[in-house]
Amino acid sequence: MERNYYLDNYKAVLIVLVVTTHFLGGMAGEAGLIKTYTIFTNLFYMPAFIAISGYFSKKNDALKLIKNILIPYLFFQILNLLVDYFLLHQDIRFSLLMPEFTLWYLLSLFFWRLIIECFMKLKYPLLFAVILSLIIGADSNVGGLLSLSRTIYFFPFFVLGYQCNVDRILKCRTKIVQIVALGVMFATVIVIFFTCKGYSEFYFRGSTSYEGLGQSTITGILFRMLCYLIATLLTFCVAMWVPKRKNIFSVLGSRTMSIYMWHGLIYKIVRYGTPIYSVLMMWGLEGRLILLFGVVILVAILGSKPICQVTALISKIPVERLIKTN
Repeated sequence: MERNYYLDNYKAVLIVLVVTTHFLGGMAGEAGLIKTYTIFTNLFYMPAFIAISGYFSKKNDALKLIKNILIPYLFFQILNLLVDYFLLHQDIRFSLLMPEFTLWYLLSLFFWRLIIECFMKLKYPLLFAVILSLIIGADSNVGGLLSLSRTIYFFPFFVLGYQCNVDRILKCRTKIVQIVALGVMFATVIVIFFTCKGYSEFYFRGSTSYEGLGQSTITGILFRMLCYLIATLLTFCVAMWVPKRKNIFSVLGSRTMSIYMWHGLIYKIVRYGTPIYSVLMMWGLEGRLILLFGVVILVAILGSKPICQVTALISKIPVERLIKTN
């Protein structure tokens, strides 16, 4: 099958946004450029990523899901917990069911791919996914266990991606539409810059119920619907500017899973196990630029062939032999 370089390029853009947002987020104050950046990216980068994941989930095999998603999740979950305890000296509660930091996405992806084909037999799967999310948001008992809250919150984007026709989206890519899309993104950034004080990125991560965000049920439902609309609009706007042809970033886009799985662990070590952030904070703007430069280099390293080959070994554990034995 010929690679879709357009979606590879889109994934490359998104993985850079993911990693830079996580690292720069440690320096974001109550307001300012970094705070604006982190809120802006949180509005759409995971919805876009998840939609692309849904697009590539047309055929799912349970054994492959276990090998390619569940086993890497368990490996990195245990590795994260070991780092938390032995390196960062944190008082942890060992659990394989409460995903560490960024690992929620792997667990959610496993469940999405496991149920999507059955779910798509519904008459209006996207509408049903949205309604389910709006209802679950009112239940404060649904949280991080098995990444259930985020799994349900982001599921509409997975369904949307599954149903998506990329060729139709690219047909919308006219000069006028591109200019309007750029204007929408610019206007969003301006609004965030002047209104972001007091807001947290957690408002857009789907990990908390309405009550946990200090919202009433009605306010929470309306806010979640607004977040869905903005995320979909920004995902489309960015899609209008992503390069369609193969370029130097296309390879990076084909290796996003390796980058995603390792960067969260490295972030925790740098953020909580070294004085790097304290030093760079004292350096002001120069410190933030140094951090940004370092993060870009980190993305390139984690997306390199040797790192990806090592990461791929995790999925080669002969699970099928254990299943046949039992």
